[in-house]
Amino acid sequence: MTSARRPRSSSTARWLALGLATALDLATALGLATALGPATALGLATALVSCGPEPVPVAPPPPAPAPIDAQQNAPPRAEPAAATAPPIDGLLTGEAMMRHVRWLAAPERRGRGSASEDERTAAAYVAEALDAAQIAPPAPDARFHRFQFRLSKKGKLRHSQNVCGWIPGNQPELANEMVVLGAHYDHVGVQNGKIYPGAEDNASGTAMVLQVATALATDRRELGRSVLVLFFGSEELGLIGSKAFVRKPSLPMKGMAAMINVDMIGR
Repeated sequence: MTSARRPRSSSTARWLALGLATALDLATALGLATALGPATALGLATALVSCGPEPVPVAPPPPAPAPIDAQQNAPPRAEPAAATAPPIDGLLTGEAMMRHVRWLAAPERRGRGSASEDERTAAAYVAEALDAAQIAPPAPDARFHRFQFRLSKKGKLRHSQNVCGWIPGNQPELANEMVVLGAHYDHVGVQNGKIYPGAEDNASGTAMVLQVATALATDRRELGRSVLVLFFGSEELGLIGSKAFVRKPSLPMKGMAAMINVDMIGR
């Protein structure tokens, strides 16, 4: 079990931002800059290195979502990106990421235990953030990829969900391929009367993916391949959410070019 600490706002915000910049540099070295579009990767990294602590309003948490069945439909296509788009640097500040960390790791979330009501509340928050960023689901009625599982043959039947988003690429020759950008959003919950808030594991990764996805959706001009954004549930019980998505994805996975997983970047 990993014990997670609540990040200190100023220093950890910078580490979150620099962590993403480093991740994008590594992705470039591995050829993922080509997948996203070189200018997109370079722009995100540059924006993060120069980011400041501008405050961002915090949206109230949404109600828990109603059950929705994932469908194997073709992902939506968007109109070509505009010639000009709003700057993305304000979306990638340390404070913009820390607002998500603070909400997800607050005592009221009780550690977002896998397959718990608290995890479902966190899933609703992530879905609301994707809606606010105008990031569509990968298929109609497929914002939530729901699944159930048992930890043993006769164990309790548990219910959980992944949260999904889709950002269409802007280059016709690449848009049918995808890069998966993912992070798990659950943690270990309450154990022996103690709340494990999971700020590091993995509110930090969830926050980063939310803001990077928002930035990519805001300015798609240099985006090559499409981006499938996935937030996995019940990771702490054995990577259950990611395994469930691979077994029954919300859209055909044959066009996957690469997968970037973000986990514990706050230190």
